[in-house]
Amino acid sequence: MSLPVLATAERTTAERTTQHADDCDVAHLGLSLHLAPSHAVLQVSGELEAATADLFLGVVDSALQRGCLELEVDLADVTFCDVRGIDAVLTARARFLAAGGELRLRQVRPFLRHVFLLLRLGEAVEG
Repeated sequence: MSLPVLATAERTTAERTTQHADDCDVAHLGLSLHLAPSHAVLQVSGELEAATADLFLGVVDSALQRGCLELEVDLADVTFCDVRGIDAVLTARARFLAAGGELRLRQVRPFLRHVFLLLRLGEAVEG
């Protein structure tokens, strides 16, 4: 199923560069939310970690506030994910389940797939 991309004014996109506490590493996170009436796809790229996890959760909350009850999170372009990023994914899933919805992970890279399977999230991981 192909979802229409919302017009620029209605499309939620966050491109952020965040300075880490040690002032030497820079984290990049790209988020693009494509909404349909009750379904959405969130494309995530870059580093999902301590400095960017709240941005991810903000976009997830935006989808919920717009009435979305089914969210597919595309992780194909995630290059790094630390424990805070994993916690953000778990938190996002819990928020969708609490609202009576469903959050599915797709295009999960092998390094994350292994972690999600260890956390018993196999049912949330597609393909």
